[in-house]
Amino acid sequence: MFNVGGIVANYPTELEYHYPNPHLPIGRGDILGEVIDRCHEAGIRFMARFDFSKVHESLAARRPEWLYVSEAGTHNNYNGQVQACVSGGYQQEYCLKILSETIARYRLDAVFFNMTGYQRDDYDRNYLGICQCDACRTSFHARTGMDLPPTADTANPAFLALERFSLERTNEQYDQINRHVKALDPNIAICTYTSRGVDIWRKEAATTFERNLEWEYESADNVKSVMPAYPDKTVANAAVHFVSRRFRYSGVAPELSRLRLVQNIACAAPLDFFVIGTLGNQKDRVSYDGVRDLFHYHAQNAHWYQDVEPLAEVCLIKPEANFIYGAKDEYYGILRILSENHILYDVWPEDALEIAPTLEILSRYKTVIVGEARCLRPDIVAALDAYVAAGGVLITTGQTATLDQNGRATGGCGLVASGIGAVRGIRPRANSAYFSLRDQDKARLDWQDALDVVFLYGEYMDCELKAGAEAILSHLPPHMHGPPEKCYHEVEADDPGLIVNRHGAGCCVTIPWAVGSHYQTHGNHAHAILMNRVLATFAPPICLSTDAPALVEVHVQARKDGRWMVVTLVNQSGQNGHAFHAPVPMHDIMLKLKAGRPVARVSALKAGLDLPLNPTESGASVTVPRLDRFETLIFHCVDGERP
Repeated sequence: MFNVGGIVANYPTELEYHYPNPHLPIGRGDILGEVIDRCHEAGIRFMARFDFSKVHESLAARRPEWLYVSEAGTHNNYNGQVQACVSGGYQQEYCLKILSETIARYRLDAVFFNMTGYQRDDYDRNYLGICQCDACRTSFHARTGMDLPPTADTANPAFLALERFSLERTNEQYDQINRHVKALDPNIAICTYTSRGVDIWRKEAATTFERNLEWEYESADNVKSVMPAYPDKTVANAAVHFVSRRFRYSGVAPELSRLRLVQNIACAAPLDFFVIGTLGNQKDRVSYDGVRDLFHYHAQNAHWYQDVEPLAEVCLIKPEANFIYGAKDEYYGILRILSENHILYDVWPEDALEIAPTLEILSRYKTVIVGEARCLRPDIVAALDAYVAAGGVLITTGQTATLDQNGRATGGCGLVASGIGAVRGIRPRANSAYFSLRDQDKARLDWQDALDVVFLYGEYMDCELKAGAEAILSHLPPHMHGPPEKCYHEVEADDPGLIVNRHGAGCCVTIPWAVGSHYQTHGNHAHAILMNRVLATFAPPICLSTDAPALVEVHVQARKDGRWMVVTLVNQSGQNGHAFHAPVPMHDIMLKLKAGRPVARVSALKAGLDLPLNPTESGASVTVPRLDRFETLIFHCVDGERP
């Protein structure tokens, strides 16, 4: 990937509003053309990088109507580059002229676009606010009939409409770019961070410097968010070398780079490693040996990971439009619980659930989980109801489906399958609140005798139950927690922490508080146990069983022609807070897989040996003698053969 145009033209442009690189050597010829030719001579495909998010200040002064405008009426000039708005003429029209010029001149294999969408902060992470330019005001009002909101306020329906407007305009922009590029050269692949208009969907496993801890499942999450929901796209999930865009010379921990790449391998995605500059001019090269080893491994073994599809019993819906309500931590926490308990899951972004095939998609899974998705499209709500009625198990958490499309509370739950008849109110976060497990609750969930409470430190939806709904767990309202002599509760309410409702042939399990966020934030065992017991009680997994520790990820794919199954174990034991160290070797991990047909043998790719197996009628069980960083097992089905 090589920077070609946008912020700066790295070739002799003839366009009036395309700022040429003043450092291109005079008399050297066309350096961009030379780079492209040399790449092609070496058998390397060339991806032209463009960034249309900003223009040089000398051009911005002449075309202010193209620019982002803050609430205070100012433009954002960062190091001489002024932020352009997606709604303005530069990103809507002039960028197409730049693309036309470069595609006409050069033999490009692909194009990549950086900094997509409506940017609301600068490179220092300073929040700049919602763009107030005339183009945004006019187009937003024309589409919604509302005035553009000045601030990000989830209580303002105009802000929720703006979030949808921003996504729609960005999608439309890349649909337009796709039509333009493909008309000029249909063989050029298009790559960026959006789902629309692309052949290659760019993702990045990257450090956010402000985080207290890394999201250690980031690569797996990124890949699963594209596969299998978007089968017509290739996912390019880049393991980003540097620690932050503010510290691009320093690399992340070598083991973190390895982990990100291993998760790509485990989820059957291509490898992608991203540096600023070239591999040869980096100031921190400590991770190179590990990265090189993984690329070599993948080159030798990629055929085992091709033409496969994930084997999953659980569909975890990723409600990205609801991240403004705190759904991100809820999603993270639930994903973590699934992974730690070795429950095979797929991720389906909410936007991938198109109206027509939604029920067909959901019906592939034994269980569907939707966490803290307060505002869902009506067609998705209807599909979830139909899924339960047809025999599926739906688990919802938090305040899912309690708001309409404009963010207004409906007074209940939009899901017919839910056991909630009405929402009496939302109890705020408070100290010393719990859910108590009575004897009947423990019997219902096959609960541990040594644990009688689960703490609640978040909002709680006070629900009126429908007739016939089952209430599990009882609420212990906030009570005295100090001094120690006064630490006791006097009230145990009937308000449930878990609601089960039968609907048609299936059931809906409602957890009216954010159990995933609790686990992601606090890491308390009780919240993970609760979610695990819900799954074990209402939708027990049957495809996979293992005694692997919680710090071992397990990913399973099946070859589409049925010849083999791919099982990859990823050892995450090296993480210690912020630091990532070499994982601790693990030994004698039992794994039993239901393959749907007899298994002839099991080979371990990293170890380079066949493992003794105990065949079953529809699969096999094996013991992995040693797990270092990762291991991939190939379950060769009967009549299968080596590729």
